[in-house]
Amino acid sequence: MSVLRVTFDQALRDFVLDAFDKKVDESGYLVEKSNPEQRVLSKDGQQIPKEKFAGIRKGSEIYIKSDLLSLIELCEDLKSRG
Repeated sequence: MSVLRVTFDQALRDFVLDAFDKKVDESGYLVEKSNPEQRVLSKDGQQIPKEKFAGIRKGSEIYIKSDLLSLIELCEDLKSRG
């Protein structure tokens, strides 16, 4: 069984985050640019380290982690919307 891996290089990750007024803090977590003390949370309420960032869902600011459960949940949500 192959493993699905979604990755951004640093420049693309920073470009995407900057477009949504986010950045990576000194500890390596996604945070609000205007309030670096406020970490960005995934849909399940977890803080997102930069190496786990998989993207932002279209039309929202639902941040997606690159773990298998988060990606399966995204696929199921998208399939249910038809």
